[in-house]
Amino acid sequence: MSSDDRRFLFCTYEHCHDGLDFKRGCWRKWCRSRAKFYSLHVSHRHKCGAPSGGSTYSYVLSRDAEAEGGFRFVSKSTAEGIAVRQELGWERTDLVWVPASTKLVPSVPASKAAGKRQREAEEEQYPQPPLKKQAGDAAIDNLCSAACVLLNAVDGAAAIQTIEQLQGMQNAVLRNTELSTCYCSRCRASLAVFAFQELHDPDVPVQPEELFCSQCCNDSMTMVRLATTEQLQDWLTVLHSKPSCKQPLVMQVIWPTVVHSVKPSLQVDLQDLLRGISHASLQAGFGESDIRDHVHDDQAHSKPVATALDLVQKKGLYFRCNFQINPSSPSHTCAALLQVKGFRPGNDVCEEAHNLLDPMRTSLLLLGKATLGTGFHVDRTQAENIAFSVATKPQGKAKTSKASSQQPSMLARWWFVHPYMTALFDQFVTNDLGRPEGIAGFKPNVEHFDAMYAFGDRHMVDGRSSVLAILQGPGDIVQVPPGWPHAVTNLEFCCKLAWDYINTSHLSTYMVVRRDVASKFFVGENTADDYMAVAPILNAAIIRACRQLQ
Repeated sequence: MSSDDRRFLFCTYEHCHDGLDFKRGCWRKWCRSRAKFYSLHVSHRHKCGAPSGGSTYSYVLSRDAEAEGGFRFVSKSTAEGIAVRQELGWERTDLVWVPASTKLVPSVPASKAAGKRQREAEEEQYPQPPLKKQAGDAAIDNLCSAACVLLNAVDGAAAIQTIEQLQGMQNAVLRNTELSTCYCSRCRASLAVFAFQELHDPDVPVQPEELFCSQCCNDSMTMVRLATTEQLQDWLTVLHSKPSCKQPLVMQVIWPTVVHSVKPSLQVDLQDLLRGISHASLQAGFGESDIRDHVHDDQAHSKPVATALDLVQKKGLYFRCNFQINPSSPSHTCAALLQVKGFRPGNDVCEEAHNLLDPMRTSLLLLGKATLGTGFHVDRTQAENIAFSVATKPQGKAKTSKASSQQPSMLARWWFVHPYMTALFDQFVTNDLGRPEGIAGFKPNVEHFDAMYAFGDRHMVDGRSSVLAILQGPGDIVQVPPGWPHAVTNLEFCCKLAWDYINTSHLSTYMVVRRDVASKFFVGENTADDYMAVAPILNAAIIRACRQLQ
């Protein structure tokens, strides 16, 4: 979109634009048939020719208007977003470019009575679409494409055949009835609707640990049904609405980004932080062998905070646990970390994920000194990770002097590999770097850096290196897209808080990540469970979409 035919928009619904973020603002919860509500403050003159006069206009943006109407979202953290914000003096939200020909109407007045009249007038001008339209063609396309990946079907017609085949089967009797905790035995992907298992006596209940997904099964396995008849009928209803949908050949790629300096002055008080974490999380933060080798079991249970402090500070062990708060021990540090997370995307669980996601498993606390970190792994959904420096007490003679308040400039180094290059990078790690295990769990050292940079330069994607190195400073949030294998190494002693979140509009991308990356290169005993329950959430989203279509 050229600068001559675009205008700058940001949300002002019910005067909530102060502090609103396009990625998680209140506009996503309501706006005329699940549309998004934006306004144009024309007092912010722009060289593209935005009208003058100081008045405010608004526009109701439907879910599919980005594609149909030429709208384009611009993150405020990108180079383009920074340039526009500097020009307009607007710091609070992300940006949206719209065509200059877009028809604008007056925004919602302040008074409730006037606001009601305004909404009634706009409803006449923008009548609500039928229920089938409310579901959104783009949303249905996304769900059907994700369904094709899950069912390992090339298109909607093949997916319908698979569902009809499942309808002729009896329900598999699972001893573990919680579907969100049922995973593929090889790649640990969450299972829904159906699975595969070795041939066995049909009268014997199916064991969850004996099931495999469609990516990890073999010809000797048989299909078992995990969904009810009613759920399968819902799948057929949705798939019949888009029989021409196809399984995505490649995933839609989002590049990693960094949001700089979010509360950078916060320094973590380690003792206060650990005191505010539940005892179960403290004990799970280290491996059983670490505790057995360094402390007595009685001490680990009777003094969990002191034990964790000793293992992290003196023994130099890496600490990783679910960020579960101890309600009986208030902590200012834990409260500050929760406040930072509360303003970020994904703080609210999407509607389809209720009763399927365990909130305690979607947030991780990580502590470690320099050189510690995690080897290459992949996130199946979106994730964010924020780092803070750890406050250190003066030691020895330094106790008499004033402690330095200067924070380290960089806390961690991140390595990212483009999803399209995962297979080549896996071969590169095996053959060139001499690691037979491949990319999974690989921890880069200094001697690997030059070779990794050279690999990225040889295998460019969209004119950019396929291997990215990102430095994370105090208060920096690294936004981790789905499907990017990544590894993290601490440069200084630091505390990191990470959280995963899911957006149902990206379900097809999540399923392609599972098909092309997670189930191929990250398998085995050390592979983490798909605790984001992507497949069960897809099942819930399709059932919900069926209700809207009917």
